[in-house]
Amino acid sequence: MRKFLFFAVTYSLFIIYGSLVPLDYRPIPFEQAWQSFKNIRYLSLGAASRADWIANIVLYIPLTFSLSVYCRHKSQSSWRIVWLSALILTLSLALAVTIEFCQQFFPPRTVSQNDLIAETIGSLVGLALGLTHGKRLLELFQHILSGGKGAFLASAGLYVIGYLAVSFFPYDFVTSFQELGDKLASGQDSLFISSSCGGLIRCSAKLTSEIVLAVPLGIFFGALLKWHPQRLTAVMLIGFIFGTVIEASQVLLVSGVAQGISVLTRILGMGLGEKLYKNIGARRSRTFINPALRKYIVIACLPYVLLLAGLNGWSWSNTYSDDVTGKLSDIHWLPFYYHYYTSESVALTSLLSVLFMYMPVGLGLWLWKNSGGYTLAGSKKFSAGLYAAGLAFALETSKLFLNGKHPDPTNLLISFISAYLTYAMADLMYGWFHQQQPEQHKPHPDASNNNDESETEQPDQKPPSTDRQSSSVAGKTLAALIFAALAWKLIDYPGNSPALCIVLVLYSLLIYRFPQAWLIALPALLPISDLSPWTGRLFFTEFDYFVLTTIAISCWRNRLASPFKNYSSGALLLLLLYAIFYTVSMIKGLLPIQPLDANAFSTYYSHYNSLRIAKGLYWALLLLPMLSFSLSRQKNATRYFGYGLLGGLTIVSLFAIAERAAFTGLFDFSSDFRITSTFYSMHTGGAHLDAFLLIGLPFIYLLLNNKPSHALFGLILFSGGLYTLLMTFSRGAYLALGVEFIALFIGLLIGYKRLLSQQQPKWLWASAMVILAIAISTPVLQGRFIQHRFQQSDEEAQIRSSHWLNAINMMDSDWPTALWGMGLGTFPRSYFWNSIVQPMPATFSLKQDEPEPYLQLRGGAPLYLEQIIDVDAYTDYPLTFEYRAYASNSGLNIDICEKAVQHSFDCQSLSFNTGDSQNWRQFKQTINTREAGNKKDNLLAGTRVRPVKLILHNGQTDSVIDIKNIALLSPSKNNLLKNGDFTQDMDHWFFTADDHIPWRSENLWVQILFEQGWLGAILFTWLIMSAFLNLYKQLGHRQISPVILASLSGLVIIGIVDSCFDAPNIALISYLIIFLSLQIIDPKNEKRP
Repeated sequence: MRKFLFFAVTYSLFIIYGSLVPLDYRPIPFEQAWQSFKNIRYLSLGAASRADWIANIVLYIPLTFSLSVYCRHKSQSSWRIVWLSALILTLSLALAVTIEFCQQFFPPRTVSQNDLIAETIGSLVGLALGLTHGKRLLELFQHILSGGKGAFLASAGLYVIGYLAVSFFPYDFVTSFQELGDKLASGQDSLFISSSCGGLIRCSAKLTSEIVLAVPLGIFFGALLKWHPQRLTAVMLIGFIFGTVIEASQVLLVSGVAQGISVLTRILGMGLGEKLYKNIGARRSRTFINPALRKYIVIACLPYVLLLAGLNGWSWSNTYSDDVTGKLSDIHWLPFYYHYYTSESVALTSLLSVLFMYMPVGLGLWLWKNSGGYTLAGSKKFSAGLYAAGLAFALETSKLFLNGKHPDPTNLLISFISAYLTYAMADLMYGWFHQQQPEQHKPHPDASNNNDESETEQPDQKPPSTDRQSSSVAGKTLAALIFAALAWKLIDYPGNSPALCIVLVLYSLLIYRFPQAWLIALPALLPISDLSPWTGRLFFTEFDYFVLTTIAISCWRNRLASPFKNYSSGALLLLLLYAIFYTVSMIKGLLPIQPLDANAFSTYYSHYNSLRIAKGLYWALLLLPMLSFSLSRQKNATRYFGYGLLGGLTIVSLFAIAERAAFTGLFDFSSDFRITSTFYSMHTGGAHLDAFLLIGLPFIYLLLNNKPSHALFGLILFSGGLYTLLMTFSRGAYLALGVEFIALFIGLLIGYKRLLSQQQPKWLWASAMVILAIAISTPVLQGRFIQHRFQQSDEEAQIRSSHWLNAINMMDSDWPTALWGMGLGTFPRSYFWNSIVQPMPATFSLKQDEPEPYLQLRGGAPLYLEQIIDVDAYTDYPLTFEYRAYASNSGLNIDICEKAVQHSFDCQSLSFNTGDSQNWRQFKQTINTREAGNKKDNLLAGTRVRPVKLILHNGQTDSVIDIKNIALLSPSKNNLLKNGDFTQDMDHWFFTADDHIPWRSENLWVQILFEQGWLGAILFTWLIMSAFLNLYKQLGHRQISPVILASLSGLVIIGIVDSCFDAPNIALISYLIIFLSLQIIDPKNEKRP
């Protein structure tokens, strides 16, 4: 495998040469160069410069790729490969930095941070591809060296990859609708033939080249589909797909040109390739090429030369230059000199054009040599190159006499390489097709289970282990990168990072030892893995630590399996399409990239809110291979997931009961207090708690199939879960629960009608649940608060429908928005800027334009910035801070309250008019907590369970107040506030809002339509319908299907009244439920109840 090392060294020299062309050295002092290099700029690149930036990414991919393939082949030790990978990355980055530094001495080269970033990305991509796909490349390379039809298929497969890679180069996709509009307005794209195709000769040559380049694709797919009864039709259909996808993608490339006729050329080329493959297969017995070909080669020489002359600028309308000597003196002989002064796409097109123009020389000479009885040995590759270079020399020299043309000496080199390689490949491939295959010996019947066959199949016969899984190098490398990222996040964690670290280590040991433990642990941990009111972190919560730890351990232990075994191709294709368009919407919401300042991850108005929302689906997709592994290894995997949901349901119910006991009492059904339990994502409203309860409640049915003690626990859990759901006072949740009961009953009735009639104990437990449900819900439904909400149902329906219509009206009216939506996570900022509904919500932001950071509060609809504090009742606490205001009517409210997420009690308020002063002022006043922090007379008497918070609020519309250096001093003069100087950005500060309308669309389908457009809404609906249909088909074959059916039904109903996917953890658990709904099951392996 030294060829890979040789290629890497040679390619490094090419990078150095290509990065310093045109080699115009200008000496500057080293100290000056070093100081300048330390202060290189980050450039704001437009669409025109994007191709150059992406070219830098592509440039470094082959280098690290070839080195990683070589090292992986030479070393079998996983740790050694990891360290070698680090060394390769270091060497590649060192080369990039060195070249960037040296470019200062070679103007007009530009040195920028952008180039270094691109080269780093390219190095990482090449290294990752080498580690993940290097082994496969080695296998293809070995096939090529071995010859025969295997070599042909291997080289054809590489050709397909290269063909696609070149088709999308330089990958300068548009990044905004303005760029797309400018691209379409240029008029270069056409439904038939683009105006940029050129004249008759040049355009015909381009279209012919497209046909010829598609021929190998036709040969490749013809070989793959040789079993197909309509092989030609199938290959031409693939050609249509290739052409349509490539030409459609050209519309999205800044430098791309799309034309409909190119779809036809690819269809024709691949059809010809299939016919050629069929013809070759029929004539394999012939050893030599027909000598009659020679006369056709001679006849073709003149038209070929005339065609070359036309492509090189000769025509009847040519005007001739008188300054031949001047043009000769102006020639730059440096190879690829002229390629530097054009764009990447034009340079690549020019290179490929010259290569293609001189390929007939190599092919013609090969046919000439091998059609006269010559053997394949002693081929004249070098001579073919010289003939082509001589022809190119004549044509390039002729440009001295043509106005508007200049010779390019590089074309001589390209022509030589083109003819040389064409001759060599024709020689090699002809040998493959006529290479004698090794004689196949039919094994003796008695030896059918021995020798090679036995050795080949023995590994497959060994049952896979679920405890100890071998891991690939790529898996361990990915796991190591995730662990490194987690370590960095732990160091930056604003809470008790050692405690979180210990918990994560224990969790890692658990799932390391027990492969299926994550199915129980993740759903159970979901409700208690958000400590944002204490940490202030909204975009990356503690639950994300557990998800990434799960992924890392699974990668390390190689607990990954292809989803194709557990899911149909149609379901996976649907999921793939949804994920692709979801990604487009995510990018749309992310752009334009917002600076990574203190406000990037502290408010939902940030463009990075798109990444926060996207976590729900992306985490689920990353967990899908692990879910497939568990489903393949453990038939009870779905039950384990259900038990995890029941664990989470238990935790949520306990916290909800404690919340009610602490604030209002368990049996006060008249107050307007609505619980949130541990779902702090409801600080801007939403039904996240409702959604989790509705997902988990149907799984209680699993406990009824077990021992009486389990069924009794299920009865208790049902009581707690039902009470919790009732205490949300959500009419939509009540309706969804009723639908769940009906769906579960119908599912069981359809699938297990006869069996259920024989299982009286189960019916007894179910009857007990019905009685409990009536007993628990009756006093709640008779309470004054829920009765008032029922009376407001019509009015609320009008408000919600108006809000949905307002959300749709806020969408842009262009077609990209109709297709892909406004972008993930864009609803809050779209409402803020585009909604006509008043009042607008208040805002907060952290400013860092002065030596000390400060908090800026803008007035509007109530929004509270708060922090949990540890204070005692009836105690004086000095409060100090600095402030300034920009209007005379500015007013700041400061409260110390016992506060749940949405409700406040026993508040001690401090309000004052700041006056109009743009200079910083000092404020100091003592505030007495009074009842706040006192032990209450409730079920939890003797303990202080109500959290006490300091709350900041600017309630004056159209006013701005700046605050800094906030301190609340204890009697021992310690500051009870964390990050009161805002030097740690917004850590430990949390915000809540009274008005929930500006933050969410209040309907799942409106949310998806708004953020993901019609494509996302249609595909998501299709996904849900497919899940329901698949569950219906499984009724009677899969015991848990009715349970999942009920759970999914509740999720759909609650989605009508709330956009619950704006909480990534709820989106994650919902997508996992959908994945389980789409699972393919074998009825033989399913145990009936």
